Amino acid sequence: MQSANTCLVSSKDYSIYPENQNIDERTALIERKVGELLTIINTSKKIEVKPIALSPELKEKINGFIKNKKHIPHNDSTWDEIEACILSVSPNFRTDLWLMSNDMITEKEYRTAQLIKCGVSPTDMKTLLCVEKGSIYSRRESLSKKIFGEKKSITYIDHLIRIL
Repeated sequence: MQSANTCLVSSKDYSIYPENQNIDERTALIERKVGELLTIINTSKKIEVKPIALSPELKEKINGFIKNKKHIPHNDSTWDEIEACILSVSPNFRTDLWLMSNDMITEKEYRTAQLIKCGVSPTDMKTLLCVEKGSIYSRRESLSKKIFGEKKSITYIDHLIRIL
């Protein structure tokens, strides 16, 4: 089992990270990607970015966990279904998050980002992730610091995650 601070994947799992890529090239790629996203965020602030639409079966499954006040276990196939749903509409979601955070996202932060992408409320996230509501806020704040190098508003990071 991975610890809370363990990253889910290695950068070598993605073709965006060629093995011969040096630190300067990687830094330039990260800065370019973050810059592109900041431009999109700043030009689309007034446009509501909708969360992805889950299949009725997956939505029912997630709502069942919430209704029964149960968390989604770490190894439950529901996480794979959520991942597949996200990647079907945003194929670079995972790769872009890792790239922008310089491979620093933990599994818990990634699960939080997945639920934000799906439009799950913080109240429901605390149930699904089996944490206190303050932990959801802290994870979003941590994502912001890892991506932007500074604390941005929760609305800002949520908007970023939804446009990825």
